[in-house]
Amino acid sequence: MAKKKTNTITINGIDHNYDDLNDTQKVFLEHTADLERKIRSAEFNLDQLKIGREAFLNMLTNSLASATEEETANVN
Repeated sequence: MAKKKTNTITINGIDHNYDDLNDTQKVFLEHTADLERKIRSAEFNLDQLKIGREAFLNMLTNSLASATEEETANVN
């Protein structure tokens, strides 16, 4: 006879059988999992935004340096 596979989740170091949770607990679990996914996605997006900002700041800095060099060359 095949063993029945249980869907076990661990919360605060304690294993729980998903099927033993009541409906309210299952909703709490789903909200928690969804929020965890959203947090990971937000962190990913924040990394992209920070790197993008840094890239644009570098381009601005280079542009300003080039403009200063051109002004200096035109004065001489």
